[in-house]
Amino acid sequence: NEDAALWFTRRVLPLIRRSRPGASLALVGSSPTSAVTGLAGDGITVTGTVPDVRPWLDRSRVFVAPVRLGFGVKGKVLEAFARGRAVVATRGVARGLAGVVPGRHLLAADSPREFADACLSLLEDPARRGRLAAQGRAFAERRCDWSLSTGLLSDLYAELA
Repeated sequence: NEDAALWFTRRVLPLIRRSRPGASLALVGSSPTSAVTGLAGDGITVTGTVPDVRPWLDRSRVFVAPVRLGFGVKGKVLEAFARGRAVVATRGVARGLAGVVPGRHLLAADSPREFADACLSLLEDPARRGRLAAQGRAFAERRCDWSLSTGLLSDLYAELA
């Protein structure tokens, strides 16, 4: 989401870098716009399409979902949960994930200062980051396991037959 990348990079990342000048950002996703590719440099990587996002998630400390327009990031957040990453997201993203509790599974913030503070709190406190990541992973395991989905689908097919 172009708006999310531009907003985070221009409004939030500078606030984070006041406390952590070496903070870096990877914008990983398919078909970035020219405005997003123009953000590359100075500790910002723009990948474009990658064959597998897992290595990018695995080397991150915090996954951010600063989406302010639309709700197309559920799968991305759930994948970050499944990889054991701590997540900071906008409240709209958090609301779009049924059963997710802000403060337990992820941190939710909307203003640039709130978002930066949430990210910094996780970067500066590995124990808190680990607890949040573990809760997110447990959520993904309980609510998003393929066996649950295939069981529901199988039950539906049986009912329709």
